[in-house]
Amino acid sequence: MFAAHGGGSTAWRTRRRDDGLLSGFIETLSRRPRLTFALTVIYFLATSLPHDIGQQATLGAYDRFTKQVVDRAFIAAAILAFAVGAWFCITRIQAARRDGTLPRIIALAALWLVLFLGSFRWLFYANAEVVHFPQFAVLAVLLFALTGSHARTLFAVVLLAIVDEAYQYWFIYNPRFPSLLDFNDVVFDTLGGAAACLLLHLDGATGRTPAKPVRWRRSPMVWIPVAVLLIAVVLHKAGVLGLYPDLEGEERPIQLSRQQMEPYWREIPGGRVHHVLRPWEALPILAMIVGTFGSMDRRARSRD
Repeated sequence: MFAAHGGGSTAWRTRRRDDGLLSGFIETLSRRPRLTFALTVIYFLATSLPHDIGQQATLGAYDRFTKQVVDRAFIAAAILAFAVGAWFCITRIQAARRDGTLPRIIALAALWLVLFLGSFRWLFYANAEVVHFPQFAVLAVLLFALTGSHARTLFAVVLLAIVDEAYQYWFIYNPRFPSLLDFNDVVFDTLGGAAACLLLHLDGATGRTPAKPVRWRRSPMVWIPVAVLLIAVVLHKAGVLGLYPDLEGEERPIQLSRQQMEPYWREIPGGRVHHVLRPWEALPILAMIVGTFGSMDRRARSRD
């Protein structure tokens, strides 16, 4: 899945602009694939393992300053991040117009904004969940330096986001909370990765796909989801894996949720209407994000 793309003989090189800050950073990382891989692993573990510490810190802040004040602080931080991102985009508009990529960037940016606002309105349980976006945006930058491809980067983000949520579900919050494998968070993580890919593309770090198309039967982006689905079906038929207790009527050794399925829409404190994504809802959304933002990749020329 990962393919370092530094060097002159590979088909995974990125196009970069001389004044590109992110593209220059990517170029530096891609020349040191082993170091970049180590940094990626360290970063992922450093941001995933201490989840419980972060949650306790947030709950402590709620008690000390009230939830309303903390939520406003997270919103202020998000607005600041958007302002920085907007400034970055404005400084790159002329270069994007010269490259002919501006219409696509505008369309993808509008789609991302719609998905973010929809997530904030209906999928956020608390404003603190906004931290998913920068956390996985940074991870996506490191992954892009390894893969040289937006599509492969986002696919890797989805896999690592699921690993992150599975770790929380089965190891951190079991059995303290009747929690679930949170596909809402996986969508947030993937949108964070998509934002990073969009900024990279705008800065000139355009991903490449091989000059010779890879047969779909050999693509990890096809056989990994299919293999996981087949394993899940077999485990479900064998009575080992269950989705939700109220669907099967009994607990199974492996449950994607340890609680009853919540109402489709429910009101939560703060006047927000919240929805918990089911796996069959989240997977098409994730596929759409990976496919749409992964389309920024360009076919490499044969001489590459």
